[in-house]
Amino acid sequence: MGSSDDVLGAFTAVLLQWLMAVLAVVSLAALASGQSPTTTPVLDEGVEVLHFERMSYPLYAKVRSIGGVVVLRAALDADGVVMDVTPLSGPRALLDAPVENLKKWRFGKAKQRTILVVYWFRFRGLCESPCPSAFEFYPPNLAVITSGHEVAMP
Repeated sequence: MGSSDDVLGAFTAVLLQWLMAVLAVVSLAALASGQSPTTTPVLDEGVEVLHFERMSYPLYAKVRSIGGVVVLRAALDADGVVMDVTPLSGPRALLDAPVENLKKWRFGKAKQRTILVVYWFRFRGLCESPCPSAFEFYPPNLAVITSGHEVAMP
């Protein structure tokens, strides 16, 4: 069995690979929308989440074992209220639920009025029905929603 340092190192390596993939997706989405990712960056600096809303794994995607990363762009008003949410990337079956979820979040007053939030939907292990979802938030803008693959028990 490996040490906790080995596990942490492996987790960090996977997380870095995943973040690089997300950055590539966001850049491609910006290019597809006609924006240049180098001239219109959306920075995480100064983003303060005052309230986030937990969510469960979307049922349609859960029963079909659809996982993946959803990248959303949100427009904020001067008080940090989410005014509009636009999906930039992600599996079609996973887009609607995080859009509705992000509309319930509240942010601190910031100079920037546009933020990106990344939702990572994943499956880990097996569980008996009903199989609950777990929600984790990593400031400033990463939500991880995890579920297990349901197994039928006699």
